[in-house]
Amino acid sequence: MNVDLVITVKLLHRVFGFLAGQSAAQLRDIADGRTGLALAGEAVPEKVPPQSVPRPAPSPRPVVPAVDADYTAIVERLRSFDSVQEGAAYLGDIRPGGKRVTKVGLLKIGAEMGLVLREKDTVDQLRQRLVNHAIGARKKYAGLQKW
Repeated sequence: MNVDLVITVKLLHRVFGFLAGQSAAQLRDIADGRTGLALAGEAVPEKVPPQSVPRPAPSPRPVVPAVDADYTAIVERLRSFDSVQEGAAYLGDIRPGGKRVTKVGLLKIGAEMGLVLREKDTVDQLRQRLVNHAIGARKKYAGLQKW
């Protein structure tokens, strides 16, 4: 490793350690040029513990809320249909609590079914995936068993 690089890294470490001990107002003054920094006397060797730079917390991913009893009943009813068209019509018409099933509701249904659905999908795409999983896959594998 180049000696100049090592010295530069050590110097930066000391400067960052110094700056970390300053108040926000002092840092603003230094950054705006209202306050200057000067060298004073001999350097005193001192062990400065490395300062950890705070990193912003990662944004939390949306969590699909836990599935409640209404969605369990919806999944059972959806799985009872014989055709994909009936299942799609059912998902389009159901209104738990008097309201249409939203995207979040469809994600809850998928969670109850053990599916991992993409949140970027549209409501229609989510409905199609749910119906294909609940009915289409069952019909497909039932046909294969007879084969």
